[in-house]
Amino acid sequence: MSIFSIICIIVLPIFLAEVNCQIEDLKIIFDGDIVDSQKDKIVKIHCSTQIKPFECYMEFLRNNSTAESIRYSNGGCYDTFGKCKPGICSCSEDCTSFRWNFTTISVQTNDSFGCKMRIYNSTTNLFYKVYTIVVYNGTGFTSAKSVINLVNIVPTTVQTTRSDSKENVAVWVIVVAVVLPLVTILIIAKTILAYRKCKSVDMIDSTRISTRSSLPLQECQIRSRDVQL
Repeated sequence: MSIFSIICIIVLPIFLAEVNCQIEDLKIIFDGDIVDSQKDKIVKIHCSTQIKPFECYMEFLRNNSTAESIRYSNGGCYDTFGKCKPGICSCSEDCTSFRWNFTTISVQTNDSFGCKMRIYNSTTNLFYKVYTIVVYNGTGFTSAKSVINLVNIVPTTVQTTRSDSKENVAVWVIVVAVVLPLVTILIIAKTILAYRKCKSVDMIDSTRISTRSSLPLQECQIRSRDVQL
């Protein structure tokens, strides 16, 4: 048995135990109340958790649909309309407690309420969706129970898109690997040709300059000969 196998046998049970412990802690504690007003009903919902939700974000459910969402950001609590108003919504700085109060005309028997959040597990690099649902039985809420689902299983369409993107990246890598050396060679060749052309022009100019400078000397020599004669 190799050393790697021995390490896996020792470490893997500890790793799994830690992951299972973290998963068991993924639960939402639901606390709700319905207050009768003169014409309407005020539903007060408080959801708390031991683990910080992903992006400090909590969704409030009504009849299995998201009715409101509250998040903590930049030192304050916000709902879908903006910063929370007193008596409507609130949240804690550590993102473990969220409250939402709303007014409705009536609450029917078997209406459901709940909260939902996402949790990121850095140990396993996985996302979990945790939600708690309670049902109004006419006099109060039924007992709440948290449900945990793994949510980052990639759908087929997304997998296809990602595979297509990987193929596109591979094609671009090939294109760059082929084109870039050719462009580099062309640039170097043009640079060498330009350098040679400039050098030949400089040689021609220097020849012309030397020819012109020798002409007065020749004239002087001719004049001196004429004087001697």
